[in-house]
Amino acid sequence: AVVQSLIRIDGISVLWISVDGEDLRDSEGRILGYQNEDDFVQNIGSALHSYQKAELKLYFSNIEGNALAEQTVNVRYNSNTSLEKLIVEQLLKGPKDDSCLQTLPPDAVLLGISVKAGICYVNFDEGFLVQGYNNAEPETVIYSLVNSLTESESVREVQISINGESDVLFGNSIDLSKTFSRNMEIVEETK
Repeated sequence: AVVQSLIRIDGISVLWISVDGEDLRDSEGRILGYQNEDDFVQNIGSALHSYQKAELKLYFSNIEGNALAEQTVNVRYNSNTSLEKLIVEQLLKGPKDDSCLQTLPPDAVLLGISVKAGICYVNFDEGFLVQGYNNAEPETVIYSLVNSLTESESVREVQISINGESDVLFGNSIDLSKTFSRNMEIVEETK
């Protein structure tokens, strides 16, 4: 209710809540991070814990690590989960077979995700910055996330932050302070 009420004020689009100087955490101890209206599903009655099916088009690294390969995944998920969060969770799980490499570090924690005016704001912990667990180039990692999220009709661009900060270099070469748009030039043609 606090988030839903305060983001109605002009100039406020997200909130970071802390209590007695400590960041607000969920029941599993994870920091909730930035929150906005897209973090809450308006669902009542018998549909409160209903499940849906989705076919997701995800992009993982090719074996060489220099391009993206497309995979389609069918998932069943709780209707209280946003499609964007579902996409990131599936990327964190990795590809369905060994024809591709995982792009997102498996130990990275998604702290928050929201969509506002076509921009998907994705907030990870510092685990997102870990590299070396596979041979994917930094650009491949970033566009795995961006291209997968922009498959959602509500997302045109993606803004990535680490612990709420976007003034970060990823892989010593990619500036996360800017938003990223879809890049299909990095995707291999399907055979």
